[in-house]
Amino acid sequence: MTTIQLELPIPEALPNELFTTALEGGIGYWSVCVSQYHWSNPDGTEDLTGFNVTVELTDEEDPEEFIINRDVIELGIKRILEGGITVNDTIRESLFIAVVDYENRDCDAEVADCVVQAGLFNEIVYG
Repeated sequence: MTTIQLELPIPEALPNELFTTALEGGIGYWSVCVSQYHWSNPDGTEDLTGFNVTVELTDEEDPEEFIINRDVIELGIKRILEGGITVNDTIRESLFIAVVDYENRDCDAEVADCVVQAGLFNEIVYG
């Protein structure tokens, strides 16, 4: 089979959107926020580069903490779209559409959850 490799820029607002979606509905079944959840600037606009939170795993006796930020989200997007992470085809398709046609994106909490896990763990551990 002949394959091609594409280099696509990640839309500037997509990582913040996936971050917010993950925290508000995607990752709560395996983690809890242990720091202030920062996603916006003092004027109320989205902070597209400095968003972050520290989470703690809920299923461990000695919970480990992880920082979720733009780097983690971008790494998760990259890992999923390059095929290095096993996910449902629908998740990969939704993420691909969000990158190539941002205005017609449809990334739900499940997509955001997978992006965070791919970025943090290099695999889907939960769900």
